[in-house]
Amino acid sequence: MAVARLKRYLPDPVRRIDLHDLVMNTVDEVVDFITAQPVTAETVSVGFDVLDTMYAGYFATMEKLAPLLITGVWHDDGTHDSLWADVVQRLIDAGSTVPTHTFNSLYLAARLIPALASVALISITATRRGREGLLLSIVEEVDGPTQIGIDQRVNAAQVLHYGRVIVNEDNINGFTRWGGNKWLYPASHLFTAALRHYLIGLIPNKDDYEKAFRGFEYRLGLIQRLTSDRAISGEYVGEWAWRGEEPVAEIELRKVIDRGRGTAWEEFFTARELTVDAALTEHRAVIVKYQRWG
Repeated sequence: MAVARLKRYLPDPVRRIDLHDLVMNTVDEVVDFITAQPVTAETVSVGFDVLDTMYAGYFATMEKLAPLLITGVWHDDGTHDSLWADVVQRLIDAGSTVPTHTFNSLYLAARLIPALASVALISITATRRGREGLLLSIVEEVDGPTQIGIDQRVNAAQVLHYGRVIVNEDNINGFTRWGGNKWLYPASHLFTAALRHYLIGLIPNKDDYEKAFRGFEYRLGLIQRLTSDRAISGEYVGEWAWRGEEPVAEIELRKVIDRGRGTAWEEFFTARELTVDAALTEHRAVIVKYQRWG
């Protein structure tokens, strides 16, 4: 019913406030979940099963919000871009609130999972729709603190680095859900697996979905590196994700730009006095060092 209402509100300028309230009220439900979660561990050492359950809970809380984001971004023509940015800002604000009492860093950082999940869903949907500029506009408008207790704000891409959200991704390989399998890029694999459920209607084919998610990671890492943070590693740089000396995600982004649908990226690079080729070639020289072999 919420998705049906959203479809009615999107094209109607008179229902702009109704659209905002529908989406943000759903965001507030996620925020309520975030703020209700404990930030102090009962024991000094946090077990793998405890972390697994906690992470699963944060992904599950997207159940109502995810369809609104995917449907909204898919059918939006750019009129409501500020709304999607507002969603991410509110989730980052909720995930970045520092408690006044003692806390466990893993527990506190995990509060940003819904924010990163939302950015991934928005970006992948927008990219499939040919709206490359949406991720960039969100990054420009949304910010948050660099780390706990530090009064310094950076863009959303930097706030939502795997290293800040997960802290120690090696813990993920201890989760029983994997049946003993170990992943070369645990945080990347966790997010890829967890968000598949929400995007299966938009991208039914598993290989296409993984390609789309790797494209998102590549774009996020590119923004991070060019805005003074270290690019994330992830399955997008795994040994299987290259075609010769170029990552598949880079090749695909070049195609988008060559076809005239990457104006926002060209402007992003130009603002940093870079050509498209220079920006992507320099980035490749960085992420090739992230390759791991299993």
